[in-house]
Amino acid sequence: MALGYTGLVLIGLAFMTYDNNTGRSLALFGFLLINMYINFTEKKIGVTKKESTLFRIPAVVILMILAITIYL
Repeated sequence: MALGYTGLVLIGLAFMTYDNNTGRSLALFGFLLINMYINFTEKKIGVTKKESTLFRIPAVVILMILAITIYL
């Protein structure tokens, strides 16, 4: 699970650093697809909501910190 959320953070970071709209839209589409896949996989393997939240919140916080440092 940690690797999946790390991948989401990295794709989100790539989304923010693209210079053209095509690259941004492709990165956003990839980000959404990976997010759906992780949710599907978590349901299949029986991950509880508590465990999912335990990994999701730090991933979002890390992505926000990276976004702030990139744009400042």
